[in-house]
Amino acid sequence: MSLPDVPRLGFIGAGRLARCLARRFAAAGFPVVAIASRTTESATGLAARIDGCRAVDT
Repeated sequence: MSLPDVPRLGFIGAGRLARCLARRFAAAGFPVVAIASRTTESATGLAARIDGCRAVDT
């Protein structure tokens, strides 16, 4: 099995660090595809700011 050239990223948690990292990775061209958090509102809020990203239920 070969790995993709550019990894797809997901974050567990939608706090301050995840918000900064996820947005910076996305701006640098890395596909941020999923955000999971204890609260759906937090995950949905962060995912909405990143193209191609979705909130996932934990």
